[in-house]
Amino acid sequence: MDRAVHALLAALLVASSAGAVVAASPPGTTDVRATGTVDGISTNTTDVLALESIDASTFARGDLVVTGAIDVQAATLVETHDRKRVTEAVAAAETDAEHRAAIRNATDRAERRTEALLAAERTAREDYRTGETTAESYLATVGRLHARAAALEATVRAVDSLDEQSVGDERRARLRGQLMTLQGPVRAEPAAALRGDGVSPRTFVGVSSNGLTLATLSDGDYVRETVRTDAQDDDPGRLSFEDAQTRFAELYPWASEHTDKYSLRELGSDVYDVEYAHTHGTIIASIDGSTGALFRESQTKSLAGIPTEETRRTEADDVVVGVSETYPGGPLRVNVTNATGEPVGAAVSVDGTAVGNTGDDGIVWTISPAGTYPVTVTTDATTVDVRVDAT
Repeated sequence: MDRAVHALLAALLVASSAGAVVAASPPGTTDVRATGTVDGISTNTTDVLALESIDASTFARGDLVVTGAIDVQAATLVETHDRKRVTEAVAAAETDAEHRAAIRNATDRAERRTEALLAAERTAREDYRTGETTAESYLATVGRLHARAAALEATVRAVDSLDEQSVGDERRARLRGQLMTLQGPVRAEPAAALRGDGVSPRTFVGVSSNGLTLATLSDGDYVRETVRTDAQDDDPGRLSFEDAQTRFAELYPWASEHTDKYSLRELGSDVYDVEYAHTHGTIIASIDGSTGALFRESQTKSLAGIPTEETRRTEADDVVVGVSETYPGGPLRVNVTNATGEPVGAAVSVDGTAVGNTGDDGIVWTISPAGTYPVTVTTDATTVDVRVDAT
């Protein structure tokens, strides 16, 4: 390859790493053995992975950010080049030692880029948590990192396919586990916005020093993802395959009993991944193989199938408002009827933000903020407020 192309790739690599310099180590962690799921909106549906606390939260939308789009394009080119580079090095290897060196060098490069992406997310999350930046900025960053992590994971998989001598299998499995924490179905939305696919849906953005929760509504589904960065350690895995099965059954008892499809796999020796397809939707989750702590989860649920329990009801002037049980970033169902149970047309706002009008069924679905907030229902005749506590 000529010098001009090498210079271009070097410049792109620098550009794609901008803003992703190595940050300080993650803040102090909690006991990872305590991390697990909490009740969802009903005992008759799945539990969810929750952050220990939510230090900052609001709603935001992802949109096209030119610098972010350029960053993703540059990183994609870097990964394409690196896959070609390792493929050519392996093909040119004349000895086992040269083959191993080519694989080892490619793994080293992937490890450095993975560490840079993880550091970039930590820095962006801490800036949002402490008020140094906005939710929109953080959402754009996690969308960008989602795209970059996906491209880097493709490189790691390519190295796996070339590694005939199992050089660094465990290292690459660990990298794939780390890269999974940077990707998810909600983050895919702002990533698509960076490509110019339009503004992403309104998204709940909640963070703590040890993780993030994102949630949105999309095409009649509730979509949520959570990552706990305090739920993994560096110890080698000790859980057997059977232990992992038992642990997931403890974390998701309802899903385990109502699953249509179930798959469990090992990712190296220290990560177990599970996927449940159940009657309300799907769960994809990961546990640490040494502690059994749940560190990553994404859930998709059909709003039409989610069972709800109306724990708050207020009536005024022949208007009855029922609000479902929920949690920070959880699905929130507002049901408006008259005293005889007939649906009533109304405008609904949550914590001062308009979220929609009731349909023919008298229902509006939205995403719950964190904390205590009012749900305000306005009809032609009256206005009704309901206080909700999502903690």
